[in-house]
This record gives sequence, C-alpha cells and structure tokens, in this order.
Amino acid sequence: MIEGPERASVCLAPSPMDDHLTRPAPPSHRRWVRAVVVLTLAGAAVFAASPAMACGCGGVVSEPGAQTSVAREVALIMRSGLTESITMQLSMDSTAEDLGLLVPTPTPATVALGDPQVFTDLSSVARPRRVEDFHLFGPPVLFDSDDGSSSGAAAPGAGGGVTALSTVDLGPLEATTLRADDPDALQTWLAEHHYQLRPGLEDQLAPYIEDGWTFVAVRLTQEGRALHGVLPPIVMTFVSDEMVYPMRMSRAASGAESVRTYVLDHHRVQRVDPTAATGNPQLVFAGRLSDNDVTSRTMKSLAIAGPSFLTVIDQYFAQPSESIVSDFTFTAAPTDDEVIPTYPVDTYGIPIDIAVLLVLVLAGLTALGWRVIGRRRRDATA
Repeated sequence: MIEGPERASVCLAPSPMDDHLTRPAPPSHRRWVRAVVVLTLAGAAVFAASPAMACGCGGVVSEPGAQTSVAREVALIMRSGLTESITMQLSMDSTAEDLGLLVPTPTPATVALGDPQVFTDLSSVARPRRVEDFHLFGPPVLFDSDDGSSSGAAAPGAGGGVTALSTVDLGPLEATTLRADDPDALQTWLAEHHYQLRPGLEDQLAPYIEDGWTFVAVRLTQEGRALHGVLPPIVMTFVSDEMVYPMRMSRAASGAESVRTYVLDHHRVQRVDPTAATGNPQLVFAGRLSDNDVTSRTMKSLAIAGPSFLTVIDQYFAQPSESIVSDFTFTAAPTDDEVIPTYPVDTYGIPIDIAVLLVLVLAGLTALGWRVIGRRRRDATA
C-alpha cells in the first residue's frame, strides 16, 4: 500500500538500547500516537462502504462511508532470541475521525510507541549511492549546465469465544490483545466494540485462528479531526520461533501492493516463505550500518552494539489474492555479501560546448593561417 518501493515493514527485537522506543509518549503527542498504532497496523481489512487499503500487518477499519487510503507503509524487523518486534509507520489520507486496527501476531503482543527518526535513517541508508562516470568530452550543451544530481531510484472484554488478554492505554490510543476461538466470535467482539470489518475478511482471519495466533485490536479517535499525513510509528513485541511478518490478511486487498521490509539482524537475511516464490522478491540493499550513517539515538545504539546488518527486500503483488499464499519469513543468508545500490552521474573534463568552440577557433585560425601563407606565396612570385 505504499507508493513505489517505499512500503516498508520492520520487525525489531527489543534490546536495552531500545528503551526509548517503548516509553510512553508525552501528552502533547498522544493523538499522533493513537493514530500511529491504529494506522500502522493497518492491513487487508476494509472500512464499511469503502475498501480499506491492505497492508501486511492486518486490517484498518472505520465508520461507514469513510474514505481512507494508505499512501505509504514502512516497517522494520529485528529479533533477539525468541523475541521479535515489528515497528511500523503509515502515511494516511482519510476522512475518518475514528479508526480501528486489527493485527495478527503468533503470540500475544505488547504495544508501545516508536521513534519516527528510525525510518528517516533507514531510508537514507538504503538510498542509492552516487557513482561518477568520467568522460573527457560531453554535456553541458549551449552552456545550459545541470547540477548532476539524481534521485535514486476499545476496552478489554471477553465473550463468545474471544478473550481479552491485556490492554494498554497510550493516551488517546488503546490497544487490546485478543485470543479468539473462531472468526465469527471475533467479528462479534469487534462489532460490539465498534470495529467494523468488510464482509469476507473473516476468510483471512480463519487461518490465523486455526494456527493459534492472537490479535491486537487498536482504536484511535482524533476528536473531530480527520486522520491525514505521516503518523508516528508503533512497536509490537511478541515471542516467535521464527522471524515473521504477517502478510496473509493482505490477500483481501482489492488492488496491487508493493511491500518493502527492512530487516536488521547480525547477518544478512533472505526470504524463505512460499510467497517469495510467487513474486520474485528484489534485494534492494544489504550492508552493515555504521553509527556515522544514522542520526537517531536508536539507530546509533544498534549500529554500535546491536544487530547492525540491514537487509532491504521489495516485492510487488499485482494480484495479492493469488500471489500472497503465506506470511513473510526470514532466515540467515548463505553469505554476508554486501549489495549497495548505485546510480551513475556523468562528469566531463571538457564540456562539449567548450570543445566545439575550441574546434571552431582552431579551424578559423587554420584557415586564416593558410590565407596568410597563400598571400605570401603570391607576393613572392609577383
């Protein structure tokens, strides 16, 4: 649901250096926080009367008639032992003032606020590097020089087979971790707590319930203001026996999707899930972070003492309902070979304009010289 390759997902494992990722946000940022959690976990669900934009984590739901789109989704994945964290951030454009979010996780998750500067750093690190290609002659033409720049590429409760395991209050945002016995019971609970899912989404919920997964339900209210723009990131932390990014709910997406996953680990990783075989995932970046490459406190700590090998993978789905057959899973790659994207920038020793002028001047001088020589010869024979 993000534009181009920038829809990203990240799973992050907690570490002592990540304390500020999980601390409560100050009151002045609570509204944004709520928006972040709800929208960040947005996924393959739909608001009644308007299809919801799908994303890897779950489903965004809102009041009937609301128009909502997710312009960009980014996420980071990191794992320590059996503990995984997914940090997400969404850019929303919605007429809704009240949104809910449902996200599946392998085991019950805790929810906290994230550091928005993390994604600025990740985007910068994965950006293609400029590589100069030198030519002796070439542009600019007619003195029209170019700078040579280029851009690289609800409250807790239980009933009807649903158990509310925990609730966290993050200001205007409330996140409830749920366990459900069947899709109908989960839908009933969601409806009772004002989460309205699109008909048919239960088909995507069923496999997770059968596998024993739990869900995070988040509710956000902007108190009279529509949700619009980039929202602060949220962090969901849970126990998992593999590094995973939930994607199966995106099978309910009505349009094409482009998904980017940032994975931070001690080594380079690769996708090993069945969905990877259906869409040819593209390795965008693989390399170790340096504290000089990043500016946020979180990323500097990780670059110095934490998992510091970043792997960035893109995958495009023209028809998510057919191409997405599993969640994304990651494992160590055979090697830690780095893949650094670059883009060429031509540089010239002598601009073509100057070269042409020099040729013209030399041609003129040569012609003049021959005329002088010819005149002297005629004078000598006269």
